[in-house]
Amino acid sequence: MTIQPNGRPLTVACSDPVAAQVDEVQYELDDGPCLHAMRDGHMVRIEDTAEKARWPEFEEQAASHGIRSCLALPLSTDGKPVGALNLYAREASAFGTAEARRAENFAHNASGALSLAIRLASHAALIEQLRSSLASRGVIDQALGIIMAESKIDAQRAFAVLSRASNNRRMKLRDLAAEIVTRVSGQAPAEYAGGAQP
Repeated sequence: MTIQPNGRPLTVACSDPVAAQVDEVQYELDDGPCLHAMRDGHMVRIEDTAEKARWPEFEEQAASHGIRSCLALPLSTDGKPVGALNLYAREASAFGTAEARRAENFAHNASGALSLAIRLASHAALIEQLRSSLASRGVIDQALGIIMAESKIDAQRAFAVLSRASNNRRMKLRDLAAEIVTRVSGQAPAEYAGGAQP
């Protein structure tokens, strides 16, 4: 199974090391049946790699690994191809109509599971961002209070001072805020304690 999380294809599940090697051949060539299925959203079949008809370089290398036929099916989430299910066989013409139909059903089910996994990962990332924002908010508020007291200015002007200093020093706002709180209190804020100190 191939997905492309950060623009580069990646084999995320594999039942045989040879299949992983053949996938890697496609990634290095940036061409082949699985990449075509993933990018175009259509099933791709190679009846016999010995013919070297559609992707000669890939088919030659696949044949050298003992692969004679291939079936690649797109995996889609929300109607967009996001990956491919790649099936390889050591005999030519291994994927007839019945095998292709079963593979399409499996790819459809795998697409549903992949869609769910992507949504869960997205929600987990959002939850982590919200936690981080909440933790950062407390430190930033403390730093604003310090700036307000030291400079005798209101919260809006204190935030402008903190933002400007953050930009000038090319630091994240929360890291500069933690530095200010640490300077004044002598202790790093709780979320920066234990080695995460700026």
